[in-house]
Formats: sequence, structure tokens, C-alpha cells
Amino acid sequence: MSGSGEAPAWPWPELDVSTAPALLRPHSTKVGCDELTPMGEAHFTLAFSAGTWIVRVARHAKAAAALQREACVLPQIAASLPLPVPQPTFHSPPDCPPFTTHEAIDGES
Repeated sequence: MSGSGEAPAWPWPELDVSTAPALLRPHSTKVGCDELTPMGEAHFTLAFSAGTWIVRVARHAKAAAALQREACVLPQIAASLPLPVPQPTFHSPPDCPPFTTHEAIDGES
């Protein structure tokens, strides 16, 4: 529907912890994340651990926009906060749902 103002359909409607790794693997290894171990899933994102890295995958377009905002804001405010803050990098390769990577932070959730 060109010109209708509607956002294009999300191309990964059935994205979950079992389907996401196959889509991510070609792209996550380029940023140093090899083995993707599921950590959890929520309405907005799927989370995986990859060695010392955390990978969060957008489950829909609003989630992708939220991850992109986090990647812009968190590195800017990290130094001013009294606790460790993830400093994600946003990735949006073709044929893959958008995702962020950041180093894991030690400590309790």
C-alpha cells in the first residue's frame, strides 16, 4: 500500500527463542556473539547470552524503535549514574530482526 501511511508489516511475525538464533547467527558472529543461549522473552524483546555478551532482539517494529533509542541514550548517561549501565550497540542488518549487543554486567538482576 504505497502512500497509504501504513507501516510495512513486520517480516518476522513468529519470532521466538527457537526461531531467532537462525536469523541472528550470520550477523551476531560478526559482532563477536557466537553461541546464543536463551535468557528469556517478553512482549518487546528476546534475550540471549553469548559468552560475555547480551543480545536483545526486537519482536516487532515498536520494540526495534525502543532498542534503537536505548542504544542512543544509555551510553550518553552511563557515566553520570552510580551503577553500571548497559551500553548497547544497535544492529539492523537486512533479512534479520533488529537487535542490540552489550557486554554483560556482573551482579544480581
